[in-house]
Amino acid sequence: MGEQDKAKEINIEENYPGVTEQIQRFEEDELATCPHCRSDNTARVQVGIIGRAITIAASTRRVKLVPNVVDRLGKYFCRECGKFFD
Repeated sequence: MGEQDKAKEINIEENYPGVTEQIQRFEEDELATCPHCRSDNTARVQVGIIGRAITIAASTRRVKLVPNVVDRLGKYFCRECGKFFD
């Protein structure tokens, strides 16, 4: 890890205590395969646009951040075909 990465991590933790651990849990999470295209390039859907959620989504491709929605889109998102699913 370079000095810039270390500084970024420290700054993130200062702003959002515990966020590094949350990001690591997302990275280690076992995700479902897309039922539409069978890709394993999927992400867990997180709803809401707040600083902590934005930080997590920017730090791992295993999270798909969507703005608040009326209808539930799905638990997972496929990065290959762009579809939401449960």
